[in-house]
Amino acid sequence: MGRKKQIIILAAVIIAAAIILAGFRIIIFNQSLYKEEFYKYKIYKDFNSDDIVDKNLYLLISYLRGKDPALETDFFNEREKLHLADVKSLIKNLRLFLYILLGFIILIFLYLSYNGEYNTLLKSLISGSVLAISIIILLYLLSLTDFGSVFMYFHLISFKNNYWLLNPETDNLIKMFPEEIFFDLAVYALMSSLILSFIILFTSILLYYSVFYRKFNIKKFFQ
Repeated sequence: MGRKKQIIILAAVIIAAAIILAGFRIIIFNQSLYKEEFYKYKIYKDFNSDDIVDKNLYLLISYLRGKDPALETDFFNEREKLHLADVKSLIKNLRLFLYILLGFIILIFLYLSYNGEYNTLLKSLISGSVLAISIIILLYLLSLTDFGSVFMYFHLISFKNNYWLLNPETDNLIKMFPEEIFFDLAVYALMSSLILSFIILFTSILLYYSVFYRKFNIKKFFQ
């Protein structure tokens, strides 16, 4: 395998991972989206006041974003707070991983641009966006088939303890965020990643076509 193909494969994997993580980053702190979901699934009816839910949603998002060092509320019990601490750590690590991926992408693109390898650069973008689209479709189909199992395995892989096993009768966290909401959020995140993938794909194809070909040569692209 030649050096250019190795660079394209490496860059494509990094780009695809960054696109998928970026989709989740777009929606994870969207307070308006959570409120829409609360209305959709009648979450507010399970609590004494809409204001209580909105206030603790704001506190929760501020905490998960790292703006507040502690979750200062009695709305969530000790077990819920322990789980939320794990969630906060996971989000922090994923954000850091996304920034590292973006750093690698910038370095690869600077290297290719410096060496005048614009052909390889655009092929990397096209391959990465196609790979991301394929993964997104696979994840979406898996979620449609059995989201409960996907959600469970996500927790088993992501967390080293069982604090995520909450009681829907007594724990406010799971009352606020039933599985149906997480399914919708996953779909929104995947759709965000899909839109981003298509933007990158079509822009890269357009640039590849306009810069290197008057007539797009598919066969040459894969050489």
